[in-house]
Formats: sequence, C-alpha cells, structure tokens
Amino acid sequence: MNDLGSLHYFLGLEITYATAGIMVHQAKYNKDVLQRFGTLGAKPSSTPLALVAADLGTHCYVDYAKNYRALIEVLHYLTFSRPDIMFAVRKLSQHIHMPYSSHLATAKRVLHYLGGTVGLGFLFRKGSVDLIRLQAYIF
Repeated sequence: MNDLGSLHYFLGLEITYATAGIMVHQAKYNKDVLQRFGTLGAKPSSTPLALVAADLGTHCYVDYAKNYRALIEVLHYLTFSRPDIMFAVRKLSQHIHMPYSSHLATAKRVLHYLGGTVGLGFLFRKGSVDLIRLQAYIF
C-alpha cells in the first residue's frame, strides 16, 4: 500500500486545505458543465428559480428532451456539494419524462445561477468537536 499524500480531487469533488479547515466544492466540474451547455460566461442569475412560476409553453422536441435529461443528470450530481440548488433540481426532475420548453429555460436559469456561484461548497472547520479524517485506500 502506498501513501499518495493529501486528497485534492476525487470523483469530481475538489478538496482544498485552508487555515480555517477543509473546503469541499465542485468548481472544476461546475465550469465543465457550464461550458458543455453553452452558458460559461453568461450573465449570472441571483436565484436558481424565478419567484413567479413560468408559463408551461409547448412540448420540447425530442432533441431538447434528451438535452434536458442530460442537464438534469449533471445538475443532480452537483447537488452533492450544492444543497442550494437541490429544491430546483428536484422540481425540474419531476418533468424529466415530458419536459416543456419552460422547464428547459428554468434549468438554464439554474446554470446561470451556478455561473455566478462557482466556488461555493462545504467548509469543514478545524477544531470542531467531531474530527474529520479523510482516508482512501487503493488495492
């Protein structure tokens, strides 16, 4: 068994060690998602969902439905380090079998929100009562 040193990247999760503690985030994966769906550099949104429910609009074409499903999958994976988008992703997941164009627009809004909050994640502070010890073994 070999000691590979401190953990820095694991399954899309980035681990950053700071004086305050350990930061777990998905900034690189988040940027990759934004680039994949063409929203990298787009104007950020202040909230993941609009305050007023969007009009249902019309059914998406089959290509858009596949794109919608792929988008919801990656957004769901981002909820591991981003609980702030969990409600929006759960609501959007309810329409995964028959998405409307408004659902796709709402999912894009979540991407715009993520574009403005790329570096958010969890901070596990040092000196807490429960000590955190990250270990990984490769056989």
